[in-house]
Amino acid sequence: MSAASGWWRSLRVWGLGASDTAADHASAESWQSVQRTVCLWLGPLGVLSCLIGLLAQRYTTLFFQTSLTLLALLLATLTLLLLVRVLNVGTVTRTAFVAYAAVMLLSLNRDFTYWVPQNQATSSVLYWIAILYTMAFVTFPARGAVLACRIIFAGVVGICAVRLGMLYGAGQLTGRIGASVAQYLIFNAVLVLAQFAVSRLRLQLDEARAVAYLDALTGLPNRRAAQCLLETLVSTAQPFCVVTFDIDHFKTVNDTHGHQVGDGVLCQIGPLVTAALLRPQILARWGGEEFVLVLPGLDMAQARALAEGVRLSLAGHDFAPAGRLTASFGVSEWVGGNDVEAVLRRADAALYAAKRGGRNSVQVAQVGATSP
Repeated sequence: MSAASGWWRSLRVWGLGASDTAADHASAESWQSVQRTVCLWLGPLGVLSCLIGLLAQRYTTLFFQTSLTLLALLLATLTLLLLVRVLNVGTVTRTAFVAYAAVMLLSLNRDFTYWVPQNQATSSVLYWIAILYTMAFVTFPARGAVLACRIIFAGVVGICAVRLGMLYGAGQLTGRIGASVAQYLIFNAVLVLAQFAVSRLRLQLDEARAVAYLDALTGLPNRRAAQCLLETLVSTAQPFCVVTFDIDHFKTVNDTHGHQVGDGVLCQIGPLVTAALLRPQILARWGGEEFVLVLPGLDMAQARALAEGVRLSLAGHDFAPAGRLTASFGVSEWVGGNDVEAVLRRADAALYAAKRGGRNSVQVAQVGATSP
């Protein structure tokens, strides 16, 4: 599903997949909004937690006093910069995540120097590492979050293994220490497994969304995806052109060679056409043998030139065993104030004109033209 995944990433550039209509386009930014809200709450709470620890003199060593002070200052600064929109939420969450991870791993290592030998157990403070496994999925995409969790868990295991070995060599390792460290490692492992399950659910949700916006036969964006993108472009007043085209005499291909060969022809269209496209331009299967090119940022002349290139590419290709085939094209440009249907009607009118003119040609739509 690599080709489909590539198209899915292209569609997500425009926020598609989170909603079915342009009216719901704002929901495409909902996750970033959630991240920002979470950060604006967690930042002050983190600062407050650090200050409470310092004021209560719970952490008396220079290491903990220094690390908590620096962490509090960093969280306060990041929260302020996020609030005034100097930094984006991605930068803030990644910076805070790395800083907190460093503090927790250094604290774990430091714990084995004083606390563990004296108290025969790990300190309860280290269980705050649970926040890292949760925040990984707020900070990174699903696969990145799983990788972050694995790295942190590997760091925890590595530190514990080395430090237990050092205690054993010094004759300080006891059954109580071993049991406490084992419990701590099990706690970490359970959190990693739980977050892995969450990540699998998120990936399955993304795949389900992808299926809803991709054509099952060709792997191209489907009509729904094209309509959503067109509505998004119109609602945001971004200039674009539309090219509709279909394969000439495609019914003859099915009648002569069978539908399986016809399906094969349709599957070959995608690679041939997309070679001429740049993101975020997309090719979508509109239905049957008809396709639509959505070309953001292109004017009529540029869209016509692109369509002519595609026409030549298709005409020069051997769709064995169907042989040489051609296609007819209609080009339409969005005019401010027009809706999606108006743009598509003009493109269809130009496409029909191309067919009436003998097929295998590119026709440009006239403003006000309608499909017959």
